[in-house]
Amino acid sequence: MTVNKLIQSCMPAIGLPINPIQSDIVDMALASYNADGKNVFNSWPWDNSKLPEFSAPTPDASGIITFDITVDIIRAIRFLDDNETDFNEVGNGIFNEDEILAARYGKSINNKTWQALPDSTDGYRRIKVPLDNITSVIRVLASKRFIEVVIDDAYDSTNPTATPTDYRVASFEIDRAETAVREFMIDSLRMYLGIDGSNKASTNLQVAIDRETGQQNKEVRVLPRNPMFSKNRWNS
Repeated sequence: MTVNKLIQSCMPAIGLPINPIQSDIVDMALASYNADGKNVFNSWPWDNSKLPEFSAPTPDASGIITFDITVDIIRAIRFLDDNETDFNEVGNGIFNEDEILAARYGKSINNKTWQALPDSTDGYRRIKVPLDNITSVIRVLASKRFIEVVIDDAYDSTNPTATPTDYRVASFEIDRAETAVREFMIDSLRMYLGIDGSNKASTNLQVAIDRETGQQNKEVRVLPRNPMFSKNRWNS
């Protein structure tokens, strides 16, 4: 559901028409979405099996990979050969490894491990991979960042992909939590209009999270049992 559709769905609850919507109401709804929607997004228990795997950018001469603004937490990587099949350890993701935890679990550090680095100066996530193990393709498992939406003056309904962050184009990615985001937006709009809020948003969010964690396949864990060792697969 696009953010515009979310805003429209809030209107009956505050007694305003769906179309047209006053510009100040749109501004207030977007401010709530960008604040409360981000909190909902960051609270979500992202499961490894539900995160899309993607190809990493090419490492620089030092083995450093800098990701784009959409990437948040790097969970694992896979080295693929020229045929895009797994390099040495078939089917295994390589999770970040740590010498102290290695000793604790009686494991050895994998020679194909990777290292998390501080963000770049412009705030992009970075990792470092060993140069002697760089292959044709490096696949990455990572959670995304919440991307704020705007009113983009360049928006054109005939070419919406040109303005991906416009509220008429962008969608909230977690459909199971749309109800919670909507309630947060409704309460913000009610407060703006001097109307008491329903205060149901937090309850709706908890219901959505409980459903996500309680009804998923019990063998699919949100984090691997020993997340920093490469014997664990993506969905361990």
